[in-house]
Amino acid sequence: MLPPALPAVGMPTAYRTARFGDGAMDFLSVGASEILMVLLVALLVVGPNKVVGMAQTLGKVMRSIRKASGELTSAVTREMEMEDREKAPPTGGEKKD
Repeated sequence: MLPPALPAVGMPTAYRTARFGDGAMDFLSVGASEILMVLLVALLVVGPNKVVGMAQTLGKVMRSIRKASGELTSAVTREMEMEDREKAPPTGGEKKD
């Protein structure tokens, strides 16, 4: 039985590393050996030519998702900055009579 999920803050380093991984070679909580196993199975199931094509397609999809995410982030940031500028009080650039 696994211990209950604990936050990583305040835990001993050895336990935190064993429980949550050290981050090296860690992609979405999947280790290098698991990724290698999936690639080997894919190679056996669909063949070497189709694996290359599937990898290219996956790369294009991930690139477009990353681009869309960046565009969305920049648009939201721009809108928030514009809203902050509208709400900000005027600076001391104007003289009062």
